Amino acid sequence: MIDNELLQQVLRLDEAARRELRAAIDSSLNDGDVDPVLASFLDVRIAHVDQNPNDRLTVDELKKHLRETRDGTRASLIAEVSGLSRERLDEVGGVDE
Repeated sequence: MIDNELLQQVLRLDEAARRELRAAIDSSLNDGDVDPVLASFLDVRIAHVDQNPNDRLTVDELKKHLRETRDGTRASLIAEVSGLSRERLDEVGGVDE
């Protein structure tokens, strides 16, 4: 059950403070099973969307771009979509092909 008084206090916080609180709560719930590649991917994507809310591709545009730019490997796809370099992917645990 959610404490409604506490929820109302949280909702009165500005967006940056709510994001910080969300990160702290998420961190407290992390049991260590999150794949580091997935965590890095999500961090990069969330930061990009937050900083560029109007920077969007349609699904068809994304598929076309991926067909034209990647070498067909899973690591290449993850690197392209996440914005992480192949080297950074290796640093955070690599990608099973």
